[in-house]
Amino acid sequence: MLFRSERPAGERRVIAKVTRLWPTLPDFRSAWPASVRGTVLGSLLGILPGGGALLGSFERFIGILIEHYGGAFPLWLAPVQTVVMPITDRQLEYAQKVQAQLEAAGIRSHLDDRKEKVNLKIRDAQLQKVPYMLVVGDREAEAGAVAVRHRKQGDQGAKPLDQFIAEITQLIETKSVTE
Repeated sequence: MLFRSERPAGERRVIAKVTRLWPTLPDFRSAWPASVRGTVLGSLLGILPGGGALLGSFERFIGILIEHYGGAFPLWLAPVQTVVMPITDRQLEYAQKVQAQLEAAGIRSHLDDRKEKVNLKIRDAQLQKVPYMLVVGDREAEAGAVAVRHRKQGDQGAKPLDQFIAEITQLIETKSVTE
């Protein structure tokens, strides 16, 4: 074990932090590299004194899932499964009906009623990694349909709302990983 004066300056700062938190554990300070000791990562990995960790196994599992999927969860696991986007305020009433039907079918949905351009709404939904975006315009409102856009496959065209709900419900029930 190196003495305090023989350690590099960066490592001395980390050790000083650890020493302030746990002054009675000199052996712990040398057990892990300086880049890990006394950091949030170290505490998450469970290398606190006594093997304790700030996060439990459930939180670690969620962290592993987020890292594995890169935040782009499969449809059945996504917190928001669809986003309904009216093009203008004229379609807002129809968009609210669409969202209500989705919610009634058990689909986690969000209505993006901001007064922004549709391209910006689509971009925001893709950055949030929402699996399906439903764009609603005048033609869709008249036909009782929605223009479907998938986060990976892009524009899928207009579909009747009932058909879309049946398809997405089937994917959710089978817990399909590929969409």
